[in-house]
Amino acid sequence: ADFVESTEGNTIQTGSGEDTVLVGSDSSVSAGDGDDSIFIGQNAAADNTSADGGNGDDQITVVEASGNNNLFGGAGGDTLTVIEGSHQFSFGGSGNDPLKSNGRNNRLYGGSGDDKLFSSVNDSLFGGDGDDVLFAGEAGGNKLTGGTGIDQFWIANASLPIAKNIVTDLTIGTDKIGLGGVGVTQFSNLTLLQQG
Repeated sequence: ADFVESTEGNTIQTGSGEDTVLVGSDSSVSAGDGDDSIFIGQNAAADNTSADGGNGDDQITVVEASGNNNLFGGAGGDTLTVIEGSHQFSFGGSGNDPLKSNGRNNRLYGGSGDDKLFSSVNDSLFGGDGDDVLFAGEAGGNKLTGGTGIDQFWIANASLPIAKNIVTDLTIGTDKIGLGGVGVTQFSNLTLLQQG
């Protein structure tokens, strides 16, 4: 197992084993086999960095971003998380992956497998193949696309969203709309519209 810490402008390749990589801007990380942990922008806000977890159940996290970064989970059950940042691209790959955005204007792609995607505000979620669960953030403005499979779209969690969330491909009789933790008194403020 390797521990690698770099600033910026590096190409990092690790072999098999459970590796940990801390990386900055303008870098590329290929972690190889094993359950790896990659942290982008741990020491300073990062941009223009790509990280590929490879095989294994990997964790790839954008701690702080100043521009675009790309996260690729690869094979396995990978956890891709954006703690702070906008215009980040997360690709789960194969496996049952949880993808989370705590920023805004991010794009999350589950890929194949039964994935769980969590949005914040103005995010775009794409479940891909498999039976996926997509959660819209409370701030709203999110676009949810389930893809193939039997998907769930949770458009309200604990409270109604401030701005509307859009589900692009709901299949009636197959997919489900979820409302979690919403009280009966709040339903008068809820509007569901079907277009097309």
